[in-house]
Amino acid sequence: MEITRFLKGGLNTDDSPEFMDENDYSYLQNVSTISPGGEGNVIEASMGMSAWNDAGLIVSTHTCIGGLNFRGQGKAFLFYYSSIGNHMILMLSGSTVTNVINWSGLNWSATTRINGGALANDILYFTDQENDLWAIHTTRYTSSTSGLVIEDITLIKRGPQYPITTAKGSDATDVDIIGQYDYQFAYQYVYTDNQASVLSPYSKLVPQNDTNESYNKITLTIPTADSGSDNESLPNNIKQINVCSRIGNTGTWYVVDILKSPSSGSNKTVVFYGNVNGIAVESHYEYAFEPIPNVATTMTMLKNKLLIGNYTEGYDSPSIALSGSVTEDTSAPEIITTVFNIDKETYIAVSPPAWPGTPDSTEDLGYFIKDGNNLYYKLTGYSSPGGAGPYEIAEDGRVFNQSISPSFSTNVDDIGIAHVITVDATDQDIDITGYYHLDDTYTGTNSAARNSSYKLGILFSDKYGRKCTVHTNSNCILNTSKNEEAKSITLDWSLADHVNIPDWAFSYTVVCSKNLKKPWFVSGHTSHIIYSKIDAEGTKTFNLDYDLSNNYIEIDIRGFIESGGGYDYKNGDRIVISNLNGSDYDLKIIGIDGTRLYCEYDLSLITLPAYGGQYLFEIYTPAPQNFDILFYEQGETYPITDPGGTPTFSTTSGTIGGDVVSIIRSTFIYSSFDLTTGEGVLESGGSQIYQSMSYQTDVDDIVQWNTSIGRGFAESTIGQKNKPNYFRISQLYIADTEITGLNEFDVDEDYHTPLENGDLQKLQPTSKQQQEGNVVLAIGRSNTASIYIDETSLNIANETSFLVSSDETVGAVRSSNKGYGTVNPESVFEYRGHVFWWDKDSACFVRYASNGIFPISSYKAQTYFKKQADQQGASDLVISGIDPYLNRLFVTFETADTTEKKTISFDLDQDRWKSYHSFTGLYYFDMNNTLNNAGETGDDVYAHNDDTNYCTFFGVEKDIVLDISFNDRPDILKEFSALQLKTSTDLYNWSSGNNNVDTDAISVSISNVDGQASDLVYSDFEVSEYLAYAPFFKDTTSSDGKSAPAWVTSTAYVIGNIVTESATKYICLLAHTSGTFVTDLAADKWVLLSTYDRLNGEDLVSGALRLSITIKPSGSPSRLYFAKVGFEISQGHLL
Repeated sequence: MEITRFLKGGLNTDDSPEFMDENDYSYLQNVSTISPGGEGNVIEASMGMSAWNDAGLIVSTHTCIGGLNFRGQGKAFLFYYSSIGNHMILMLSGSTVTNVINWSGLNWSATTRINGGALANDILYFTDQENDLWAIHTTRYTSSTSGLVIEDITLIKRGPQYPITTAKGSDATDVDIIGQYDYQFAYQYVYTDNQASVLSPYSKLVPQNDTNESYNKITLTIPTADSGSDNESLPNNIKQINVCSRIGNTGTWYVVDILKSPSSGSNKTVVFYGNVNGIAVESHYEYAFEPIPNVATTMTMLKNKLLIGNYTEGYDSPSIALSGSVTEDTSAPEIITTVFNIDKETYIAVSPPAWPGTPDSTEDLGYFIKDGNNLYYKLTGYSSPGGAGPYEIAEDGRVFNQSISPSFSTNVDDIGIAHVITVDATDQDIDITGYYHLDDTYTGTNSAARNSSYKLGILFSDKYGRKCTVHTNSNCILNTSKNEEAKSITLDWSLADHVNIPDWAFSYTVVCSKNLKKPWFVSGHTSHIIYSKIDAEGTKTFNLDYDLSNNYIEIDIRGFIESGGGYDYKNGDRIVISNLNGSDYDLKIIGIDGTRLYCEYDLSLITLPAYGGQYLFEIYTPAPQNFDILFYEQGETYPITDPGGTPTFSTTSGTIGGDVVSIIRSTFIYSSFDLTTGEGVLESGGSQIYQSMSYQTDVDDIVQWNTSIGRGFAESTIGQKNKPNYFRISQLYIADTEITGLNEFDVDEDYHTPLENGDLQKLQPTSKQQQEGNVVLAIGRSNTASIYIDETSLNIANETSFLVSSDETVGAVRSSNKGYGTVNPESVFEYRGHVFWWDKDSACFVRYASNGIFPISSYKAQTYFKKQADQQGASDLVISGIDPYLNRLFVTFETADTTEKKTISFDLDQDRWKSYHSFTGLYYFDMNNTLNNAGETGDDVYAHNDDTNYCTFFGVEKDIVLDISFNDRPDILKEFSALQLKTSTDLYNWSSGNNNVDTDAISVSISNVDGQASDLVYSDFEVSEYLAYAPFFKDTTSSDGKSAPAWVTSTAYVIGNIVTESATKYICLLAHTSGTFVTDLAADKWVLLSTYDRLNGEDLVSGALRLSITIKPSGSPSRLYFAKVGFEISQGHLL
């Protein structure tokens, strides 16, 4: 009787050999091809490996830390850590191996692991989970890394760190556009790969020309001198600088000039004439920094967009000793509120004291500044007194300053040299063609607003411009007074020490909130402040005295309206009256009638002044309460001295530019007033300087409060943020164009997977081959979600689903109901729409396909995989890859139970685990229709399926091993007698003197559940008709060695009846004395112990028999077609 095994099934690690399916086997090693043959399958030795020609690039100190394979582009990349020097990236394509980069600055370690990337426009994008995301040009650094710095090869592109400085000027160009608008300026870098940076910090505001200015150009200085405390160091690989401008604080940014191929070493200047009709800058570039995380766990590409997931972004805000103070200057000269003239007179020369005569002409030169008793007027030309014809200064027909000595110059309140015009000044002393007014110094001057609150803060930037959140404290809250004498107010800041500067910081900026008290205001003078009341008959009366019967404080702003101002009442508005009876009052406006404001009744106003005075007022809209404060850059950035070493602040004090300008407006006063009617005669009262939001008209629906604010930042206690279940999507890359948006991410393109899925480990695209859609798997630690890009999945009543287009970038994120995730993202492998990965927590190897996720480890291999999960350490790798030639999945466990079982393969056609393999790898990739393998430390890259050296891996030949069970009717005991194998010719030619293989080309170990064992070697077989036959020997465990021992060698020492010589055991056939040396060397007096046992033991009797067959291929394609055993029913054991 006989039992035949055709090996139709696969590996079975789950069932006992005595009870497994007849087509399965418990062990198979180094068999990569099982093809149909006869009634079953043909087992063939695995083809070997052949090394890629890497020209010696890989050396013994290199360890592969991962790879990326881009099948559509025919390229694969391998990443190597070096224990002694430069780390390396290799590009493999066709049969060529190219060095991409060889550089120690990659900052890798032996535990670094590449986890996803993309290839576009010859740039390799990837994440190593430890450093900034990388973007390395695949040909630029092949031969040299000279001059290379980290920022040249990171995904984030450094934007400018320091703002443009500006200066107004005039030239002969017949253009006057700049005088009409407020401007801000910025610039950005465009790199040679067409990737653009964000804009620089914005310049300070350049306000429109005031009434005394006629500037027609603005000179812009870009600080690219590459030296100094606040200059840019131009990045490598930039092709142009885009110079940009916008109108005010909210206008669209436009490119107004382009500096091609800029070089470091000198500042760049651009003259701006108001040409704002350039290319509009995308709003994305207005971000304070590119929202690219500091580090990300996983990266991939789909639909020409990068996806990154599980990232850390931002920095914690350090505690810094920043404080602020307010300086209010009340010493500024006042403006003369009456018109003064300089008169040039002609006369007949007479001797003094005769009066020279009547002036024949008068030229009104406008307003003048009075300081003390002197009247000042600034001139462009001045010469010594002399000549004929005096100039007189008249005020309402009076001679002014006649007592002053001849003309002289002086410094007025540090505003510059001014000239006093006296009655004795002569024609030659004044050049009236080039005059300008001292009030220019005060109109247009930036100042902080009166009656206001501000808050300061500080933030730091890293080398790429990424910033921490704002740090502020109670010492940074600044309040300005209502004092009308405060003509110029500055906000000052100081840093007390250099403690707590972050080691990642390269620059810092002191930021300031907008005006926290008022988002809008106007100011003017009034001479009408009066009490009003309405009696029972509705008659309104007015008075200046406090009376409990008064209803309102009435303030008439008619003079302000007459001077060109405007006001539309808004509920909640307030008015501040300065220096009224020596105090400042802040009143709520509760209504308006024409030009009269009705204000709440303030009991502290006892007696009001008579009409005719000039009282400064400010109407403002209070800022909302409990709003989130934003802090804004103020056009200044400072470098950190010795960043990353012993950092210090380069500047420890400064001032914040003001948010208001000074303007001149006419004033009006009442020359008479009737308390009965509340009416009066309003006459011109000269002019005054006022704080204003703008040089524009004060009408509130027109005025834009433009200041020197730059980009805004929030105060936050969150600091650095870890987003383990978030993913972010870049802008679009369009091949063969200049649209390269892969380094541009929008904060509103931030998405998340469910928290219960665990930390996101891998983003892996699937394929259209599996379903209509663009699906990325977001594999978390405990579950997996499908991300639908530009599409969404809809469910219908019968629980089926279909895909429809979506306007959203991410149409849907849907979690699997299977609960499979991974902690080994390196195990994830995609092939033809299927995605495979290892789930250690579930002890399952799974496959994603169109019908969902299924644990393919359940195909009779769960025991093996559970054992691997139990043994796997936290940092142990699990690598997978597919051989397209064999259509097999290979999985390697770094710490498997035995060396020979670290790698196991799965037949994708038959859905069965088939074989173990005596090779491992640190990264698998398919190329040239075969599996390729980056081996262990120092190994070359090898291609599989070399048919010239079967079972030779990394230059070492390995055996084929097969364990099978003959278990038909295991309940019936059988006496097993013989074995028959059908093998290939290279194995059956070993007998009859025709042995062309090694003497140990085949061996068989035999055992059963009862503990019996025997074996067969090559010489035990006879061959006939392509069949190898051998009878079974006796059970080698049952011999008692009854024969008397004999001497074997002269040096062997006899113990009992066994003699051991050179690790080989012999049993003697004649008597000897135990414990003595052997002296009889006769060959017929000893035999091998194993031979003796095989001949003299018990028969092999059991319900099932196990065979372990070992074949040495010797480089040939050794095949096994089937195995057959003969047996007889053990009659003595039958019932």
